[in-house]
Amino acid sequence: MKIKPIFTGIPQQEATDLLIRVMPFETDAKTCSLYWAVSSEEGQQLSDGNLGLTEQEFAEWGQSNLYIEELALEKLGLTRKID
Repeated sequence: MKIKPIFTGIPQQEATDLLIRVMPFETDAKTCSLYWAVSSEEGQQLSDGNLGLTEQEFAEWGQSNLYIEELALEKLGLTRKID
């Protein structure tokens, strides 16, 4: 997904894209983790990490992956780019 550009990495470079992956979890799980990575317009990965969902966040997920995207954006302090 496209994000409003931010500067990150060493050396500082402009990040314009965010990848989010939900990490595998058991069917009886009460929480899960997300892997995230930001990259430049050219596709160079600049930074990555993991985010944990609380039990409440996991329970509120429902059927929309948009919820996961918005949650990750909020936790990372990023903003979706709207064309």
